[in-house]
Amino acid sequence: MHDRYLRYTLESGSTRIFNCLDITKNILSDHGLDASDLELTKNADQRSTLAANGDGQTNTSHKNGKNGDSNGSHGHPQDYESKQLPTLFFENHGLNFSIFIKDMNPDYRRGDESSTEKPIGTKIYVPFDVDNAHAGGKSIFASDRGFRNAITELIGEGTHIDPQAIARDLELINILDTMPALDPFLVRDMMMSRGMEIDERYFQINDTEWDRIQDHIRQRIRPMVSLALPDGVMHSEERMGEMIDAIWKAQDVRKLMPLIKAFLLPVEKTGEIFYAWKGIAFFEYHYKQLSEPAINFARWLQDGAKPSHSITAQEEEEFDTLREGIRNKLKGHWSTSTTILKNYSDSYEQLFKEQGSAVAFMNFMADAPNHFWHLGDAIIRLQHAVETWEKMTGLADDRTLEAENLRLTLLVMDDLL
Repeated sequence: MHDRYLRYTLESGSTRIFNCLDITKNILSDHGLDASDLELTKNADQRSTLAANGDGQTNTSHKNGKNGDSNGSHGHPQDYESKQLPTLFFENHGLNFSIFIKDMNPDYRRGDESSTEKPIGTKIYVPFDVDNAHAGGKSIFASDRGFRNAITELIGEGTHIDPQAIARDLELINILDTMPALDPFLVRDMMMSRGMEIDERYFQINDTEWDRIQDHIRQRIRPMVSLALPDGVMHSEERMGEMIDAIWKAQDVRKLMPLIKAFLLPVEKTGEIFYAWKGIAFFEYHYKQLSEPAINFARWLQDGAKPSHSITAQEEEEFDTLREGIRNKLKGHWSTSTTILKNYSDSYEQLFKEQGSAVAFMNFMADAPNHFWHLGDAIIRLQHAVETWEKMTGLADDRTLEAENLRLTLLVMDDLL
Protein backbone atom coordinates (compact mmCIF):
# COMPACT_ATOMS: atom_id res chain seq x y z
CA MET A 1 0.00 0.00 0.00
CA HIS A 2 1.66 3.19 -1.17
CA ASP A 3 -0.15 6.13 0.39
CA ARG A 4 1.59 9.47 0.84
CA TYR A 5 -0.67 10.30 3.75
CA LEU A 6 -1.03 6.85 5.30
CA ARG A 7 -0.14 8.15 8.75
CA TYR A 8 -3.09 10.55 8.73
CA THR A 9 -5.43 7.73 7.80
CA LEU A 10 -4.19 5.32 10.45
CA GLU A 11 -3.99 7.89 13.26
CA SER A 12 -7.27 9.64 12.60
CA GLY A 13 -9.55 7.49 14.75
CA SER A 14 -12.01 7.90 11.90
CA THR A 15 -14.94 5.56 11.32
CA ARG A 16 -13.17 4.71 8.06
CA ILE A 17 -10.76 2.61 10.12
CA PHE A 18 -11.02 -0.56 12.16
CA ASN A 19 -7.51 -0.89 13.57
CA CYS A 20 -7.65 -4.53 14.58
CA LEU A 21 -3.85 -4.49 14.82
CA ASP A 22 -3.61 -1.84 17.54
CA ILE A 23 -6.49 -3.22 19.58
CA THR A 24 -5.04 -6.73 19.38
CA LYS A 25 -1.63 -5.46 20.54
CA ASN A 26 -3.27 -3.68 23.50
CA ILE A 27 -5.18 -6.82 24.48
CA LEU A 28 -2.01 -8.91 24.24
CA SER A 29 -0.12 -6.32 26.29
CA ASP A 30 -2.77 -6.57 29.02
CA HIS A 31 -1.88 -10.26 29.21
CA GLY A 32 1.88 -9.73 29.13
CA LEU A 33 2.14 -10.89 25.50
CA ASP A 34 3.11 -9.45 22.14
CA ALA A 35 2.84 -10.36 18.46
CA SER A 36 5.75 -12.78 18.59
CA ASP A 37 3.84 -14.93 21.08
CA LEU A 38 1.34 -15.71 18.33
CA GLU A 39 4.22 -16.75 16.06
CA LEU A 40 3.09 -14.16 13.56
CA THR A 41 6.48 -13.03 12.31
CA LYS A 42 7.68 -16.47 11.35
CA ASN A 43 4.91 -16.46 8.74
CA ALA A 44 6.28 -13.37 6.98
CA ASP A 45 6.50 -15.26 3.68
CA GLN A 46 2.78 -15.97 3.90
CA ARG A 47 2.08 -12.30 4.67
CA SER A 48 4.07 -11.28 1.59
CA THR A 49 2.00 -13.66 -0.53
CA LEU A 50 -1.17 -11.96 0.70
CA ALA A 51 0.34 -8.67 -0.37
CA ALA A 52 1.39 -9.98 -3.77
CA ASN A 53 -2.11 -11.27 -4.48
CA GLY A 54 -3.44 -7.83 -3.58
CA ASP A 55 -1.41 -5.62 -5.91
CA GLY A 56 1.16 -7.77 -7.65
CA GLN A 57 4.10 -6.64 -5.48
CA THR A 58 6.08 -8.60 -2.94
CA ASN A 59 8.22 -7.69 0.01
CA THR A 60 11.18 -9.56 1.46
CA SER A 61 12.45 -7.10 4.04
CA HIS A 62 10.76 -8.50 7.17
CA LYS A 63 11.02 -12.25 7.00
CA ASN A 64 12.57 -12.72 10.41
CA GLY A 65 11.49 -12.09 13.97
CA LYS A 66 12.40 -9.01 15.93
CA ASN A 67 15.84 -10.38 16.82
CA GLY A 68 16.59 -11.81 13.40
CA ASP A 69 15.41 -15.25 14.45
CA SER A 70 13.51 -16.95 11.68
CA ASN A 71 11.11 -18.62 14.09
CA GLY A 72 9.85 -15.17 15.13
CA SER A 73 9.60 -16.10 18.81
CA HIS A 74 12.65 -14.35 20.28
CA GLY A 75 14.45 -17.71 20.11
CA HIS A 76 12.19 -19.18 22.79
CA PRO A 77 9.33 -21.10 21.15
CA GLN A 78 8.64 -22.83 24.44
CA ASP A 79 7.43 -19.46 25.84
CA TYR A 80 4.62 -19.49 23.30
CA GLU A 81 3.46 -22.92 24.44
CA SER A 82 3.35 -21.91 28.10
CA LYS A 83 1.31 -18.71 27.79
CA GLN A 84 -2.48 -18.54 27.88
CA LEU A 85 -3.69 -16.61 24.85
CA PRO A 86 -6.70 -14.28 25.15
CA THR A 87 -9.65 -14.59 22.77
CA LEU A 88 -9.00 -12.27 19.83
CA PHE A 89 -11.22 -10.92 17.05
CA PHE A 90 -10.22 -13.56 14.50
CA GLU A 91 -9.52 -17.20 15.26
CA ASN A 92 -6.67 -17.29 12.75
CA HIS A 93 -4.11 -15.06 14.41
CA GLY A 94 -2.52 -13.52 11.32
CA LEU A 95 -5.75 -11.63 10.59
CA ASN A 96 -5.67 -9.98 14.01
CA PHE A 97 -2.63 -7.96 12.89
CA SER A 98 -4.35 -6.32 9.94
CA ILE A 99 -6.11 -2.97 9.59
CA PHE A 100 -9.45 -2.55 7.83
CA ILE A 101 -9.94 0.67 5.86
CA LYS A 102 -13.03 1.91 4.04
CA ASP A 103 -11.83 3.35 0.74
CA MET A 104 -13.13 4.16 -2.71
CA ASN A 105 -14.27 0.98 -4.42
CA PRO A 106 -11.92 0.67 -7.43
CA ASP A 107 -14.82 -0.69 -9.52
CA TYR A 108 -17.10 2.27 -8.73
CA ARG A 109 -17.33 5.22 -11.10
CA ARG A 110 -18.49 8.36 -9.31
CA GLY A 111 -21.28 10.05 -11.20
CA ASP A 112 -22.33 6.88 -13.03
CA GLU A 113 -26.01 6.67 -12.10
CA SER A 114 -26.38 3.25 -13.70
CA SER A 115 -23.58 1.68 -11.66
CA THR A 116 -24.61 -1.17 -9.35
CA GLU A 117 -21.28 -1.00 -7.51
CA LYS A 118 -21.15 0.38 -4.00
CA PRO A 119 -19.06 3.58 -3.68
CA ILE A 120 -17.01 2.19 -0.79
CA GLY A 121 -14.96 -0.98 -0.53
CA THR A 122 -13.19 -2.65 2.39
CA LYS A 123 -9.42 -2.68 2.12
CA ILE A 124 -7.42 -5.04 4.32
CA TYR A 125 -4.03 -3.49 5.03
CA VAL A 126 -1.21 -5.78 6.20
CA PRO A 127 1.79 -3.83 7.58
CA PHE A 128 5.28 -5.11 6.84
CA ASP A 129 6.14 -4.49 10.50
CA VAL A 130 3.39 -4.89 13.12
CA ASP A 131 5.29 -2.49 15.38
CA ASN A 132 5.44 0.25 12.73
CA ALA A 133 2.29 0.24 10.62
CA HIS A 134 3.22 3.63 9.12
CA ALA A 135 6.29 2.15 7.43
CA GLY A 136 4.16 0.63 4.70
CA GLY A 137 2.59 -2.67 3.86
CA LYS A 138 0.38 -4.38 1.34
CA SER A 139 -3.34 -4.36 0.86
CA ILE A 140 -6.20 -6.09 -0.90
CA PHE A 141 -9.90 -5.27 -1.24
CA ALA A 142 -12.37 -7.79 0.11
CA SER A 143 -14.12 -7.67 -3.27
CA ASP A 144 -10.98 -8.65 -5.25
CA ARG A 145 -11.18 -11.93 -7.11
CA GLY A 146 -7.96 -13.17 -5.50
CA PHE A 147 -9.14 -12.33 -2.00
CA ARG A 148 -10.05 -15.84 -0.83
CA ASN A 149 -6.69 -17.28 -1.88
CA ALA A 150 -4.82 -14.32 -0.43
CA ILE A 151 -6.48 -14.69 2.96
CA THR A 152 -5.82 -18.41 3.16
CA GLU A 153 -2.16 -17.71 2.35
CA LEU A 154 -2.07 -15.37 5.34
CA ILE A 155 -3.75 -17.71 7.81
CA GLY A 156 -2.46 -20.97 6.32
CA GLU A 157 -4.58 -23.91 5.29
CA GLY A 158 -3.90 -27.50 6.17
CA THR A 159 -4.52 -30.17 8.77
CA HIS A 160 -3.59 -27.80 11.62
CA ILE A 161 -6.14 -25.21 10.53
CA ASP A 162 -9.78 -25.65 11.48
CA PRO A 163 -12.00 -25.12 8.38
CA GLN A 164 -14.76 -23.82 10.66
CA ALA A 165 -12.38 -21.18 12.01
CA ILE A 166 -11.56 -20.08 8.46
CA ALA A 167 -15.27 -19.93 7.61
CA ARG A 168 -16.00 -17.87 10.74
CA ASP A 169 -13.19 -15.40 10.00
CA LEU A 170 -14.30 -14.97 6.41
CA GLU A 171 -17.82 -14.33 7.67
CA LEU A 172 -16.47 -11.61 9.98
CA ILE A 173 -14.70 -9.96 7.04
CA ASN A 174 -17.88 -10.22 5.00
CA ILE A 175 -19.81 -8.50 7.81
CA LEU A 176 -17.30 -5.64 7.85
CA ASP A 177 -17.74 -5.40 4.09
CA THR A 178 -21.54 -5.04 4.33
CA MET A 179 -21.41 -1.57 5.91
CA PRO A 180 -20.12 1.75 4.54
CA ALA A 181 -18.38 2.73 7.78
CA LEU A 182 -16.53 0.88 10.52
CA ASP A 183 -18.02 2.86 13.37
CA PRO A 184 -17.89 0.88 16.64
CA PHE A 185 -21.67 1.16 16.99
CA LEU A 186 -22.37 -0.31 13.56
CA VAL A 187 -19.82 -3.09 13.93
CA ARG A 188 -20.85 -4.06 17.46
CA ASP A 189 -24.55 -3.95 16.58
CA MET A 190 -24.05 -6.17 13.53
CA MET A 191 -22.01 -8.69 15.50
CA MET A 192 -24.68 -8.82 18.22
CA SER A 193 -27.43 -9.26 15.61
CA ARG A 194 -25.52 -12.20 14.14
CA GLY A 195 -24.99 -13.74 17.60
CA MET A 196 -21.21 -13.48 17.32
CA GLU A 197 -19.36 -13.10 20.61
CA ILE A 198 -16.45 -10.66 20.32
CA ASP A 199 -14.23 -9.14 23.02
CA GLU A 200 -15.81 -5.78 23.91
CA ARG A 201 -12.41 -4.09 23.69
CA TYR A 202 -12.66 -4.30 19.91
CA PHE A 203 -15.65 -1.94 20.05
CA GLN A 204 -14.36 1.33 21.45
CA ILE A 205 -17.67 2.94 22.35
CA ASN A 206 -18.81 3.79 25.85
CA ASP A 207 -22.21 2.83 27.22
CA THR A 208 -23.48 6.42 27.23
CA GLU A 209 -22.82 6.95 23.53
CA TRP A 210 -24.18 3.50 22.70
CA ASP A 211 -27.44 4.31 24.53
CA ARG A 212 -27.78 7.74 22.90
CA ILE A 213 -27.45 6.36 19.39
CA GLN A 214 -29.71 3.41 20.12
CA ASP A 215 -32.38 5.68 21.63
CA HIS A 216 -32.26 8.00 18.62
CA ILE A 217 -32.82 5.12 16.19
CA ARG A 218 -35.52 3.46 18.29
CA GLN A 219 -37.48 6.71 18.55
CA ARG A 220 -37.39 6.89 14.75
CA ILE A 221 -38.78 3.35 14.56
CA ARG A 222 -41.75 3.82 16.92
CA PRO A 223 -44.05 5.73 14.49
CA MET A 224 -43.49 3.05 11.85
CA VAL A 225 -44.69 0.39 14.27
CA SER A 226 -47.69 2.48 15.36
CA LEU A 227 -48.77 2.92 11.75
CA ALA A 228 -48.31 -0.71 10.78
CA LEU A 229 -49.95 -2.41 13.79
CA PRO A 230 -53.71 -2.61 14.34
CA ASP A 231 -55.27 -0.41 17.03
CA GLY A 232 -55.99 -1.56 20.56
CA VAL A 233 -54.05 -4.12 22.50
CA MET A 234 -51.45 -4.41 19.73
CA HIS A 235 -50.19 -0.97 20.75
CA SER A 236 -49.14 -2.06 24.21
CA GLU A 237 -45.59 -1.19 25.19
CA GLU A 238 -44.73 -4.87 25.28
CA ARG A 239 -45.92 -5.40 21.72
CA MET A 240 -44.26 -2.16 20.64
CA GLY A 241 -40.96 -3.32 22.12
CA GLU A 242 -41.22 -6.67 20.37
CA MET A 243 -41.78 -5.03 17.00
CA ILE A 244 -38.96 -2.52 17.48
CA ASP A 245 -36.63 -5.40 18.34
CA ALA A 246 -37.82 -7.29 15.25
CA ILE A 247 -37.05 -4.29 13.04
CA TRP A 248 -33.72 -3.81 14.79
CA LYS A 249 -32.57 -7.36 14.09
CA ALA A 250 -34.40 -7.56 10.73
CA GLN A 251 -34.09 -11.34 10.63
CA ASP A 252 -37.57 -12.72 11.37
CA VAL A 253 -39.72 -12.04 8.31
CA ARG A 254 -42.81 -13.42 10.03
CA LYS A 255 -42.64 -10.77 12.76
CA LEU A 256 -42.03 -8.07 10.17
CA MET A 257 -45.04 -8.92 8.00
CA PRO A 258 -47.24 -6.07 9.31
CA LEU A 259 -44.59 -3.55 8.21
CA ILE A 260 -43.88 -5.37 4.96
CA LYS A 261 -47.56 -5.13 4.07
CA ALA A 262 -47.97 -1.57 5.31
CA PHE A 263 -45.06 -0.24 3.26
CA LEU A 264 -45.34 -2.67 0.34
CA LEU A 265 -41.76 -3.89 0.78
CA PRO A 266 -40.32 -6.79 -1.24
CA VAL A 267 -40.09 -9.74 1.16
CA GLU A 268 -36.77 -10.96 -0.23
CA LYS A 269 -35.14 -7.58 0.47
CA THR A 270 -36.78 -6.81 3.80
CA GLY A 271 -33.70 -7.54 5.95
CA GLU A 272 -31.44 -5.42 3.74
CA ILE A 273 -33.94 -2.55 3.63
CA PHE A 274 -34.51 -2.38 7.39
CA TYR A 275 -30.81 -2.64 8.13
CA ALA A 276 -30.11 0.18 5.68
CA TRP A 277 -32.92 2.30 7.09
CA LYS A 278 -31.52 1.84 10.60
CA GLY A 279 -28.11 2.84 9.21
CA ILE A 280 -29.57 6.02 7.73
CA ALA A 281 -30.99 6.94 11.14
CA PHE A 282 -27.53 6.26 12.59
CA PHE A 283 -25.88 8.63 10.09
CA GLU A 284 -28.59 11.20 10.76
CA TYR A 285 -27.42 11.22 14.39
CA HIS A 286 -23.78 11.71 13.35
CA TYR A 287 -24.67 14.36 10.79
CA LYS A 288 -26.04 16.50 13.62
CA GLN A 289 -22.85 15.98 15.65
CA LEU A 290 -20.72 16.84 12.62
CA SER A 291 -22.52 20.01 11.52
CA GLU A 292 -20.76 22.56 13.72
CA PRO A 293 -17.19 21.22 13.22
CA ALA A 294 -17.79 21.01 9.45
CA ILE A 295 -19.00 24.62 9.35
CA ASN A 296 -15.88 25.70 11.27
CA PHE A 297 -13.73 23.82 8.74
CA ALA A 298 -15.53 25.51 5.83
CA ARG A 299 -15.03 28.94 7.40
CA TRP A 300 -11.34 28.22 7.88
CA LEU A 301 -11.02 27.29 4.20
CA GLN A 302 -12.72 30.54 3.27
CA ASP A 303 -10.95 32.95 5.61
CA GLY A 304 -8.21 31.27 7.63
CA ALA A 305 -6.36 28.89 5.33
CA LYS A 306 -3.65 31.43 4.53
CA PRO A 307 0.07 31.30 5.33
CA SER A 308 1.26 33.17 8.40
CA HIS A 309 4.02 34.88 6.37
CA SER A 310 4.24 36.45 2.94
CA ILE A 311 4.55 34.14 -0.08
CA THR A 312 5.21 34.55 -3.80
CA ALA A 313 2.48 35.09 -6.36
CA GLN A 314 3.07 31.58 -7.71
CA GLU A 315 2.64 30.08 -4.26
CA GLU A 316 -0.51 32.11 -3.71
CA GLU A 317 -1.94 30.71 -6.94
CA GLU A 318 -1.10 27.20 -5.78
CA PHE A 319 -2.89 27.75 -2.47
CA ASP A 320 -5.92 29.25 -4.24
CA THR A 321 -6.19 26.18 -6.46
CA LEU A 322 -5.87 23.80 -3.51
CA ARG A 323 -8.46 25.67 -1.44
CA GLU A 324 -10.94 25.82 -4.30
CA GLY A 325 -10.63 22.10 -4.99
CA ILE A 326 -11.16 21.23 -1.33
CA ARG A 327 -14.15 23.57 -1.05
CA ASN A 328 -15.76 21.92 -4.07
CA LYS A 329 -15.28 18.44 -2.60
CA LEU A 330 -16.56 19.61 0.78
CA LYS A 331 -19.66 21.13 -0.83
CA GLY A 332 -20.26 17.97 -2.84
CA HIS A 333 -20.19 15.63 0.15
CA TRP A 334 -22.22 18.04 2.28
CA SER A 335 -24.79 18.39 -0.50
CA THR A 336 -25.06 14.59 -0.83
CA SER A 337 -25.58 14.20 2.92
CA THR A 338 -28.06 17.05 3.17
CA THR A 339 -30.10 15.96 0.16
CA ILE A 340 -30.48 12.34 1.31
CA LEU A 341 -31.31 13.31 4.89
CA LYS A 342 -33.76 16.02 3.78
CA ASN A 343 -35.61 13.55 1.55
CA TYR A 344 -35.69 11.12 4.44
CA SER A 345 -36.86 13.72 6.96
CA ASP A 346 -39.47 15.28 4.65
CA SER A 347 -41.04 11.95 3.73
CA TYR A 348 -40.95 10.81 7.36
CA GLU A 349 -42.57 14.02 8.64
CA GLN A 350 -45.19 13.99 5.91
CA LEU A 351 -46.34 10.50 6.81
CA PHE A 352 -45.89 10.20 10.55
CA LYS A 353 -46.45 13.75 11.81
CA GLU A 354 -48.72 15.29 9.18
CA GLN A 355 -50.61 12.03 8.47
CA GLY A 356 -50.18 12.73 4.78
CA SER A 357 -49.31 10.52 1.83
CA ALA A 358 -47.12 7.46 2.40
CA VAL A 359 -45.81 7.40 -1.18
CA ALA A 360 -42.65 9.46 -0.62
CA PHE A 361 -41.63 7.46 2.45
CA MET A 362 -42.34 4.14 0.74
CA ASN A 363 -40.20 5.19 -2.21
CA PHE A 364 -37.40 6.25 0.12
CA MET A 365 -37.59 2.95 2.01
CA ALA A 366 -37.46 0.94 -1.21
CA ASP A 367 -34.19 2.65 -2.13
CA ALA A 368 -32.79 2.71 1.43
CA PRO A 369 -29.77 0.47 0.71
CA ASN A 370 -28.55 2.82 -2.03
CA HIS A 371 -29.11 5.88 0.20
CA PHE A 372 -27.31 4.16 3.08
CA TRP A 373 -24.10 3.61 1.11
CA HIS A 374 -23.95 7.05 -0.49
CA LEU A 375 -24.81 8.80 2.76
CA GLY A 376 -22.18 6.76 4.58
CA ASP A 377 -19.58 7.57 1.93
CA ALA A 378 -20.23 11.31 2.27
CA ILE A 379 -20.41 11.36 6.08
CA ILE A 380 -17.23 9.37 6.75
CA ARG A 381 -15.24 11.47 4.28
CA LEU A 382 -16.43 14.66 5.96
CA GLN A 383 -15.81 13.25 9.42
CA HIS A 384 -12.32 12.00 8.53
CA ALA A 385 -11.29 15.31 6.98
CA VAL A 386 -12.68 17.43 9.83
CA GLU A 387 -11.10 15.31 12.57
CA THR A 388 -7.71 15.32 10.82
CA TRP A 389 -7.91 19.08 10.17
CA GLU A 390 -8.60 19.69 13.87
CA LYS A 391 -5.51 17.67 14.83
CA MET A 392 -3.24 19.27 12.22
CA THR A 393 -4.21 22.85 13.05
CA GLY A 394 -5.30 22.65 16.69
CA LEU A 395 -1.97 23.71 18.25
CA ALA A 396 -1.56 26.82 16.07
CA ASP A 397 -2.89 30.22 17.16
CA ASP A 398 -6.17 30.83 15.29
CA ARG A 399 -5.24 27.72 13.25
CA THR A 400 -2.82 29.87 11.23
CA LEU A 401 0.04 27.83 9.76
CA GLU A 402 3.35 28.52 8.08
CA ALA A 403 3.35 27.96 4.34
CA GLU A 404 4.80 24.43 4.33
CA ASN A 405 2.54 23.19 7.11
CA LEU A 406 -0.44 24.79 5.41
CA ARG A 407 0.46 23.16 2.09
CA LEU A 408 0.71 19.75 3.78
CA THR A 409 -2.61 20.27 5.57
CA LEU A 410 -4.39 21.24 2.37
CA LEU A 411 -2.89 18.31 0.46
CA VAL A 412 -4.04 15.90 3.17
CA MET A 413 -7.54 17.45 3.16
CA ASP A 414 -7.72 17.10 -0.61
CA ASP A 415 -6.66 13.46 -0.36
CA LEU A 416 -9.13 12.57 2.40
CA LEU A 417 -12.09 14.21 0.71
